[in-house]
Amino acid sequence: MELYLFRHGKAEPAGESGDDARELTAQGREDVRRTAEALARSGVKPDAIAASPLVRARQTAEIAGQALGLAWQTDDRLRPGATLGHVLAMLAAGQWQGIMLVGHEPDLSTMVHQLTGGRVRMRTAGIARVDLERLEPGAGVLLWLASPDTLAAV
Repeated sequence: MELYLFRHGKAEPAGESGDDARELTAQGREDVRRTAEALARSGVKPDAIAASPLVRARQTAEIAGQALGLAWQTDDRLRPGATLGHVLAMLAAGQWQGIMLVGHEPDLSTMVHQLTGGRVRMRTAGIARVDLERLEPGAGVLLWLASPDTLAAV
């Protein structure tokens, strides 16, 4: 299985509405767009996109979905505090060859570590590809990790 872990773009500071309502900044939208368009140019096309229900993650999934020609849906298991167990349960319930998960830090970098043993730092609008032979900790291979800046050259 191809697993794409996409961190949401840069978001506004938390206001009176709280953390869940934070929207992407203009720069955050642009960075997500650049990342998603580079993925599309590279031929990346997962079967599905699932996102945290928080506004900034939904906005990221919407931009990615437009660039990749995919519908997206939210999944509460991707909220901040998501665990590898949450994600493995979600993956086990689906029939995907590839899926993009849009979520938050430090959850995504922790999952990369738990799946591959590699330590990464997911930048805003950054993405990692992990290939999984089995749905269990340590069964993944980190193929690449990219940021909007590195993908600009693609």
